[in-house]
Amino acid sequence: MRSNSGEVYVLAGGPGLLTDPAQLIDLGAMTAPSQLVAHIYGALAGDNLAVLAAADITGDGNGDLILGAPGANTMAAGQIYIVAGPVSG
Repeated sequence: MRSNSGEVYVLAGGPGLLTDPAQLIDLGAMTAPSQLVAHIYGALAGDNLAVLAAADITGDGNGDLILGAPGANTMAAGQIYIVAGPVSG
């Protein structure tokens, strides 16, 4: 891990993931989440990587992730990453 690089956890879920309390995921209480598909770290310390959005932006029917790293690069302009789905571990 890199200091303040940011982390993104990609979890398998379904339509009820955000609305059904039985499917609530508490990352702080898990040691090895069974739903974990990918664990993504920021490229460098200070990147502060985070998810900006999740949608099918490529038009292929699969969910994609838009990740942002506001602290990336030396000019502090930040960077955007597109992770085309499906993501598999």
